[in-house]
Amino acid sequence: MVINTLAVEDRLAEPKIILLQDIYEMRRRKEDELAFYHAELEKLKVKVSMINREIDLTNHIIDLIEREKVFDIKPGKSTK
Repeated sequence: MVINTLAVEDRLAEPKIILLQDIYEMRRRKEDELAFYHAELEKLKVKVSMINREIDLTNHIIDLIEREKVFDIKPGKSTK
């Protein structure tokens, strides 16, 4: 198998031209991506807050139930 080393050398010798317009476009895409992730982060913060409130409420209910006496259906018997 023969490798065309001339083609590789030609590509390496080509000057790399960076267009300012390309850099502006890249920056705009990154800013858009960052805005998207900020919006997603805010949604997740709301969900975390809701779940924390639900856990607090559930813990409060459990605490209330554990403090109450549980009465058996049969008269005269109660357990705690």
